[in-house]
Amino acid sequence: MPESQRRLTAFLSRPAVVEGLCLLLGLAALHPLLAPGYMWGHDTGAHIFRLVEVARALSDGVLYPRFLPDAYGGLGGPILDFNPVAPYYLPALLVLAGLGPIAALKIAAGAYLLCGGIAMRILARPHLGRIGAAVAGLAWIYFPYRIENLYVRMAFSELAVMALLPLAMAAARRAVRRPGAARAA
Repeated sequence: MPESQRRLTAFLSRPAVVEGLCLLLGLAALHPLLAPGYMWGHDTGAHIFRLVEVARALSDGVLYPRFLPDAYGGLGGPILDFNPVAPYYLPALLVLAGLGPIAALKIAAGAYLLCGGIAMRILARPHLGRIGAAVAGLAWIYFPYRIENLYVRMAFSELAVMALLPLAMAAARRAVRRPGAARAA
């Protein structure tokens, strides 16, 4: 094996290098979110409306909004009684900080996708080591269903909740291995 190939192999076998490459490839999955303007998806309009309403409710001091006063042509409706409100807090806070609703939704969706990959890395690390866990996190990001959720369906709530699933599984594993109330959290 030539010396240059040996050095490249040694460089790429370092866990920090592989983790960095996986992070860069994960960020590449967010490239379509960088396009200016509206992000088309099946439910994008509904999510933009809900996050604007949640932002307005938060600015009015309502911490857990369930009734959206501008829904159904201004008649109002209990939309957030039937849809989760938690995923909308991050983009609503971004709107309150001065971002537009479309940019806030894109940033939050990208953050949820990357957080899911990081959560999968946390779940996989005890089983696969640093390199395997980084690759598992990258695979989680590029799983076709996840990409479809973001760019076709724009299933924003599902994207947010699925990011928490690996963390819940890691917490359950930890609670089973080391029983005790303080260890599970």
